[in-house]
Amino acid sequence: MGGNAPGPGVPAGSGLAPNVAAGLSYLLGFITGIIFLVIEKRDPIVRYAAWQSILLSVAYILISIVLGVFFGILIASGLYILVYYLSLLIRLAFLALWLWVMIRAFQGQPVSLPVIGAMAERYSRSV
Repeated sequence: MGGNAPGPGVPAGSGLAPNVAAGLSYLLGFITGIIFLVIEKRDPIVRYAAWQSILLSVAYILISIVLGVFFGILIASGLYILVYYLSLLIRLAFLALWLWVMIRAFQGQPVSLPVIGAMAERYSRSV
């Protein structure tokens, strides 16, 4: 993540320090991601975090839908309990991942997630 970002501690377009704006972009998933993407036009770190938040939310929603379909299909069989626990495990993993990327963004050390991070990097460069 490069570019001509304001220096450390220089408020982003939101009036917040870039690390605070980046961290807050994860707070409510795609909702705050979109808000900070609209507010911030210059800081690549904030835009990157906003895009990554949006994409992580979309991935979570898609995986939830797929698991819901599997759960619905397997409800008639005895395997539904397996899908239920798998779903619970995946949701807890997403929660841990979300907390980790948000905390790292607040610390000013953004994390690049596989696949999602590369997409966020590409999208954050386009204004």
